[in-house]
Amino acid sequence: MKKIIALFCALIALVSCNIETLGPETPSDGKIKVNLTIGRADDFTETKATVKSTWADDDVVFVFFKGVAAPKYLEMKYSGGSWTATGKNGLAASDLSDAADKRMTAIYLPYGSTATVVNDGGAFKFQDGFGNDLFYKGYFLQAELVDYTFAGELKGTLNMVAPALANLSDKLIHFDISGFTAGHDYALYQDYVKPLTFGSVSADGIVSKTEGSMRKPLTGYADGSMMNFSGILDASAVDVAKNYHFSVWDDTAGKLYTREASTKTVSKAMYIGIGDISAPATWNVYEQDVDFVYLGFNNASGERIMWARKNLGATVEQGEGSYGLYYAWGETTGHSLTGTFGTYTCDHNFNTDMTVAWDASRILLPEYDAAHVALKGIWRLPTNTEFESLKSNTDNPGFSRGSVNSGKTWTSTVPGYESKSVFLPAAGSIYGTTLYVNEGSSGGYWTSYINVDGHKYWYQFNSSNISNSTNYGGGSQGYTIRPVFSVE
Repeated sequence: MKKIIALFCALIALVSCNIETLGPETPSDGKIKVNLTIGRADDFTETKATVKSTWADDDVVFVFFKGVAAPKYLEMKYSGGSWTATGKNGLAASDLSDAADKRMTAIYLPYGSTATVVNDGGAFKFQDGFGNDLFYKGYFLQAELVDYTFAGELKGTLNMVAPALANLSDKLIHFDISGFTAGHDYALYQDYVKPLTFGSVSADGIVSKTEGSMRKPLTGYADGSMMNFSGILDASAVDVAKNYHFSVWDDTAGKLYTREASTKTVSKAMYIGIGDISAPATWNVYEQDVDFVYLGFNNASGERIMWARKNLGATVEQGEGSYGLYYAWGETTGHSLTGTFGTYTCDHNFNTDMTVAWDASRILLPEYDAAHVALKGIWRLPTNTEFESLKSNTDNPGFSRGSVNSGKTWTSTVPGYESKSVFLPAAGSIYGTTLYVNEGSSGGYWTSYINVDGHKYWYQFNSSNISNSTNYGGGSQGYTIRPVFSVE
């Protein structure tokens, strides 16, 4: 794996231009002479090609003028060490000279140079080359509203800087991978990183952006032989030693790549190289319909739920070795049928201290999620509502009791997915320090949810019934786990 490069760059590439806008897009009432200084300051102590911390050929800076109606703007395009200015959508000299408030702003999208700008109720909205709204996910630079002068020539200085974050303790962070397949759509997931999305520019020159939630996807952008991802490292992980897990979802191929990148302490804006995704010694690879299955239904957030084909710790889907390991709720160390199952063996006793174990949605934190700890990345326990979705969107016939092959095959009833199914063995459960397993007769599977009364949710089924149950203790009951992950 590439070593971490910690960086902070000073003001880079102060350039100016004095260029007439020529060609078919020249404003009808005369040429606009442009003399703009475009500077940039990136919060990185060293440069790296994949974060585009120096100007590159075909980079575009979009310049907007307060009081000049959308979608008129000025395009500044970089090539060969200089800039070319072009008025867009009929931008005219009179627009600049007549503006009562002569201030401007600018946007630089490192991988959005082909974007076009349209009018959206007076705001400047960006679109891709196919007319789709462009919500650019990744690192971008903006210039605050600054003064300009126009007396036959546009003059001013644009200082391009990274956008200010809502929490000043958060940090911008970049990742890249190599070995990707050209033309595929990739998303990166990381426990402590949230996406940064550029939206639009208002008629007053105010830039809108959205800071997403942790464990949501970062969009990948191809840059030479690398795929670049950018986001926001949450303040909770800044200056704290964290074990970094990565998941890369190849939406085109239906493959999930996961890896562990060891413990790191990140204290400032950083670049991290996370290696060659095609290296099997570094990355684990899971394939759709081989290692997991999509049954055609989504969770409440609109994400596709992918169900693992095997229980956590199992070696096969059905038959001898299909049960896997048994866990207490929130425990990450599993127990086999031949072992001795006691009460909690993890550091946190959820029966006596229930203050730090879950998030605001009452879902287990990743460090207490056995599927996440064992499989890394975005693998996790299903929520109670996701198990309800499995129940309501599948047909699950009964089974014969008493056999190691017993269980339920959950076959999708979603149109177009009727051929998709997942098998859950009837692995029974363990109670107390004594093995007490109704194997072959019933199945018990944990969810990651705990209600306000401290009851942990699990799903049980037998040959005739499927139901959810709650358990207040959870420290002396061992059930099996069926891992899932979800992607947008």
